[in-house]
Amino acid sequence: MIYERFAEIVLDIPLNKKFHYKVPPSSTNQLEIGKRVKVPFGGRTAVGYCVGFTDISDVKTTKDIIHVIDKEPILNSKMLGVAEWMANFYFCGWGEALETFLPSVVKRGIKTRTISVVRLCKDGASVKEMISTIKKRAPKQARVLEVLTEVGEITVPELASISKCNTDSLYRLRDRGLITLDKRKVNDSLFAGKHFKKTCHLQLTGEQEIAVNLIKRKLRERQIGAILLKGVTGSGKTEVHLQAISEVITMGRKAIVLVPEISLTPQTIERFKSRFDRVAVLHSSLTDRQRSDQWWDIKNGNADVVIGARSAVFAPLENVGLIVIDEEHENTFKQDTSPRYNARDVSMIRAEYENALVVLGSATPSLESFYNAVIGKYECVTLKNRVGHKPLPRVEVIDMRLEKYRGKNQKYISD
Repeated sequence: MIYERFAEIVLDIPLNKKFHYKVPPSSTNQLEIGKRVKVPFGGRTAVGYCVGFTDISDVKTTKDIIHVIDKEPILNSKMLGVAEWMANFYFCGWGEALETFLPSVVKRGIKTRTISVVRLCKDGASVKEMISTIKKRAPKQARVLEVLTEVGEITVPELASISKCNTDSLYRLRDRGLITLDKRKVNDSLFAGKHFKKTCHLQLTGEQEIAVNLIKRKLRERQIGAILLKGVTGSGKTEVHLQAISEVITMGRKAIVLVPEISLTPQTIERFKSRFDRVAVLHSSLTDRQRSDQWWDIKNGNADVVIGARSAVFAPLENVGLIVIDEEHENTFKQDTSPRYNARDVSMIRAEYENALVVLGSATPSLESFYNAVIGKYECVTLKNRVGHKPLPRVEVIDMRLEKYRGKNQKYISD
């Protein structure tokens, strides 16, 4: 055994093993648990995650870390713990599990897109005087000033199209102190230009009130566990979720809401945005820039509620108090590539690390959740009636065994 200070690094390989690397003097003050590093591995360079330190190496010859990628830890100790559980439970590498926590666009990094904008430096009177002075000898420059007088600020391509000027004309005007050329960040925000009308909590039915009060009590008492919210379609499960989230935010904590990908419609997102100010969204339809912006907003503490599909369970949200899984029976919460995790089960583990409560909502609970409610592992609340006592659709059971075969193929729709 070699006694020295080594970093424990896990890699994106199907092997649940920590590799020991020397920490060079240049990286001693930079390396922390939860940061990514570049390391030599098998004749190539690989990206790994620092998950710990040790004074003892299990190999005689250890290689040096090449360099530390992150300035701040990109994953906290709770997330590392969840990933370690995934590695053991789903038989994958710890590094493989950690790879699922970071969107590919975050791992690649994405530069902020900027555009050049032009605006006037002088007051209106000075500009008008300048226009009359240069109009004959520099008509294009005069036209630039006229356009800027009308619009105030404009992008360079738009200005060139309107005034038929070239960049040389703009540079001459800038050098004379008449205009400024600045870079402005392109606003590709998911919610840019959208207004969400604020809504208030709806009046609860008796059944909804029982469910909301139970969730609030457990949140206030910091009870860890799960509640199965079993309610028929139209019984108001979403309103229960919204009021529970409101309670969490009032307590200074945060919430994750997982919904099936097909349910992540603009109407669903609008319902959350109209109730809460700081909402982030993570799903596959976002552009790379939007996904990166949303992820970093969450990481930097700018979101109280994260709503998304199964991968949102890995959102870098701090101080999570509630995890809601809507339509928890849906198969879309299962990942079909390695690591093949079930977001519902990962949510339960994350809730343990966060000391949070999980609410599982469904009209037709999964067999596992229903059984856990039967044996008392989960608490169950049932919403038997639709809001406003609206009637359920009429259902008739058809015995397909009584249907006859026609030709070689079995009939799938009854007469």
